[in-house]
Amino acid sequence: MPKSTANTVFVRFVPTPMHKVLRHQLEDIFSQIGPIKKSSWINSQQNDASKGYGFVKYVSHDDAKAATSELHNSEIQMDGQDYFLKVELASLQA
Repeated sequence: MPKSTANTVFVRFVPTPMHKVLRHQLEDIFSQIGPIKKSSWINSQQNDASKGYGFVKYVSHDDAKAATSELHNSEIQMDGQDYFLKVELASLQA
């Protein structure tokens, strides 16, 4: 049985961070919307640099939808750098 992506959002930081992004940094941002079941950030295996994207799985589909509307195109600051968030439902990434 395939895994469901109904409660999952796809996240990109623009510009792509040059440093490794830690899961707790991602969860600090997205847990403001609702409870998170799981999160992952994709980093390069060769040099620990960020690949610029990750996934956040919420407990509820409504929270995933709320994250797309509330956080998409928002600006955050992390490690002294400004980023824009691109947030979409992962089910739309197929």
